[in-house]
Amino acid sequence: MSSSTDQQFTIPPALPSILKGFARETLRAQPQDIYKFAAQYFTELHSTSSLQTQPGLAGDATANMQADLLQHFLDEDSANVGFLHRPGIVKALHAGTLALSNRQIQLAIANCNEDDEGMIDYHKESVYIAKLVLIAQGTSTQPAAPVMLRGQTKSELEAAMMRACQEADPEDTGVISCQEFKTCMQSPELTLCFKDVNLLLGNVDSVDTVDYKNVIPEAYGLLSARLADELQINEQLTSVQAISKHLLQLMEEQDAQHSGTIPLAQLVTSLQALSQACIGLNNITLACVIGHACSSGSEDVKYDVWAPAAAAMLYSMLNPAAASVRLAAAEEFKGRGESEKKRSANLQALQDCLQGAFQEADKANSGSLPTQSCAMAVLSPATDTLKLTPQESIGLRSAVLGDTVDGLNFSSERFQKLCSQLLIQMEQEEYVFSYIQAHT
Repeated sequence: MSSSTDQQFTIPPALPSILKGFARETLRAQPQDIYKFAAQYFTELHSTSSLQTQPGLAGDATANMQADLLQHFLDEDSANVGFLHRPGIVKALHAGTLALSNRQIQLAIANCNEDDEGMIDYHKESVYIAKLVLIAQGTSTQPAAPVMLRGQTKSELEAAMMRACQEADPEDTGVISCQEFKTCMQSPELTLCFKDVNLLLGNVDSVDTVDYKNVIPEAYGLLSARLADELQINEQLTSVQAISKHLLQLMEEQDAQHSGTIPLAQLVTSLQALSQACIGLNNITLACVIGHACSSGSEDVKYDVWAPAAAAMLYSMLNPAAASVRLAAAEEFKGRGESEKKRSANLQALQDCLQGAFQEADKANSGSLPTQSCAMAVLSPATDTLKLTPQESIGLRSAVLGDTVDGLNFSSERFQKLCSQLLIQMEQEEYVFSYIQAHT
């Protein structure tokens, strides 16, 4: 008579990698209550793998695609750890039996997030990737790369990327680490979103280094296509109305008192988080948006008034269809005479005024001020000669609050540079936005 221990069981293919993934996270978290941690871990894993369908997609199609993806990820995961480096994910997505288009592959790569060790939990990512590649089948094909991407031409973007990477590569080897590359792409001049960086790294063969001189020439086309797909697929970004609705929801979630207002510092943080997640606008550009939509100049922003105006400017910056009009507007602005330019006509006088504001706030004459002091310095009597509009005042404070480079304190030089750049760009953005509104 055979005992129950003699029975042969078939081990489900995904079980080893699931258990190893759990073991990995347990060792990393070192939970005091391992049972509670296990319950939370597997609940989250189940929720991310539950087959919730998108409108117009059959559940079995999503399930079949997820199963196919998982099988290819498992084939690449020879160690059965439940995680893959990005090149392994890319190789699996290129499998001929999946028959994914290049567009679907790039979309999937952009939405695969790494952990702190540069690994991707493909069980958690597989259902979302499955939905994305199926949605991409039902949308229109990608348009040609626009003449401007988030306010930058191809040459401007490439130059900014090259400057950031070369700063991290003083010996000009052309190669930096993947972590250095991520940091460079988050420089104040660039501030690419997570999906942008994911996509660029997905087109690199190495898991350790980036040959940035080869990556940069391809970046504009890749990032333009990703943003075009984001605007088609992400329901929160498909139109001015959709962006406005999303911004309102974000503000309402943070307004615990239901006051209808939100502190400026909190607004800056929220918009930066949205930008890092999927938009990829730098601090000064976001400050232009915040300032444009604030007519009162108050520290407490009425978000039901702010959101629609901010959404209109954001969409004008992101919409590929408006890129050629945006370029024409920018060129027209640059061609205006100095007498027609309020802020850039006398840069030295502008910076001298800002230096006076900084010195007035720096009572200890330390040459350094914390962020909040700098944010209030723009309201000092020293700036009276600038005749700041309420929008410019809010824009300046937003730029200071959103600038986290070099720690919390500002030097006089950094304060002058940031504020003068903001005022000059804000003047241009207002001109460009009005031009787009009139010509589209």
